Amino acid sequence: GGGDGGSVSPVPPVVGVGAVAQPLLRLLAVMLGWSLTLSVSTYGLFAPFALGYGQSQLSATFSAGAACTILVQIALFPRLVAALGEHLA
Repeated sequence: GGGDGGSVSPVPPVVGVGAVAQPLLRLLAVMLGWSLTLSVSTYGLFAPFALGYGQSQLSATFSAGAACTILVQIALFPRLVAALGEHLA
């Protein structure tokens, strides 16, 4: 006995290379997110001039990008987590 019926044991502390890797990966994720945001805003500002896009083409491009993102989150990411496991994905 001794179990309390459904509690999850706490995650052990990160040691070794993970103690350095996790903060670096978090920093990388923030930098990548910031870069992506800047690239999207820059595209939105300059696509009408550089590519001759009107509002409808620019909106269609952003909508297609959003649809691809949703598709990856629904179809690809769960399969990746199932194949690699929660901690490796």
